[in-house]
Parts: sequence; structure tokens; C-alpha cells
Amino acid sequence: MAEVKIEVVNTDLEEMGVDQNPSYIPFRFNGSHFIGYWVDTTGTTITFYVGDTSFVCRNNPKNVTLFESLIND
Repeated sequence: MAEVKIEVVNTDLEEMGVDQNPSYIPFRFNGSHFIGYWVDTTGTTITFYVGDTSFVCRNNPKNVTLFESLIND
């Protein structure tokens, strides 16, 4: 199992355009279901794909190392 902290947002507030402070919770997933990732244009977050679902997390060396190891496994 792999674990990363994912960003959680209130979708109702987001749809109304209300700014929110990002909060992060631990998310565990089966590494064999990892598809890939991309870094946003500002370089602050990563969107990654597990199966057909996408998640957002912080762009930091720990997360990049995890994702690269899953890709190269």
C-alpha cells in the first residue's frame, strides 16, 4: 500500500467560487492501480491518477519519489 495526503475541498463552496484554505488527509491506495501524475503549471500541486479517479496532493520530494517508484516498479 502507498500513502499520500490528498487535498480535500468543499465542492459546493468551490462551485460558488469561494476561496478555501486547502486541507489534506491521508489517502492509502494500492500501488498497482497507480496510473500516473502531472505537476500543475505553478509547480505547487500534483494531480495523480489511481484507476479512473484523480486526486490532488502537494508537490514535494516525498510525493514525487513515491510516484516515480510506482512508475518504475
